[in-house]
Amino acid sequence: MALHTKKGTAALPAFSFNEDATTGYDSLAAGQLDLVVSGVSKVQVTSAGIASSSPMTTGVLFPSNVRLGSATAGAAGASDEFILRKTGIVDAAATSILRVTCPNVNAAAILEVTILATIGNTAAAENSTRVVKYMVAFTRTAGANLAAAASSAIGAAIATVAAGATITATAAVTSVTGGVTASNTIDVQVTVTVSAGTPTHNVTAIVRLINSETGGMTMAAV
Repeated sequence: MALHTKKGTAALPAFSFNEDATTGYDSLAAGQLDLVVSGVSKVQVTSAGIASSSPMTTGVLFPSNVRLGSATAGAAGASDEFILRKTGIVDAAATSILRVTCPNVNAAAILEVTILATIGNTAAAENSTRVVKYMVAFTRTAGANLAAAASSAIGAAIATVAAGATITATAAVTSVTGGVTASNTIDVQVTVTVSAGTPTHNVTAIVRLINSETGGMTMAAV
């Protein structure tokens, strides 16, 4: 038997407590579950992931996108973060793993990409693992193309078993796609190379995009 109730408001959520009518659960938008605290929606759960208007405690595992600072993607001060995985990456071939999109607006953002690269063939699976981090700066003025610059590798480390192959991983950004009056996209590409043989590889990455301006940039795995 299903339990149904009318939607409430942030001030008076549909499911609350006798001692605190302004704290509880509601659905303040279609396809959205809200955790309301003291009359304010603090956490929003949708099919796109979990968003929060307040800082979240570290150490919590989130299965999808985590948004901090704003419930709206691309908002000023908003931070979006998720984990992606790409398999079957051809040895020594630049491969897109992430696409960043910017509308035709004034925008500024920073992207953090932490890469875990492993050897993906069966015979030598994960006998060498490389971890490396990159930062990418973005800026755009309305009516001009998006500009991006990637840092050099930060904090690279490798773990290899005895007699294992050596694996390297690097990241770079592609040229911008789109005209000066249209939305622009730029891909983050990863190149994984192994010292012996040419197997395919796997990449798992933690990506975080922080926007400085309203109506800014969004990202998606490719």
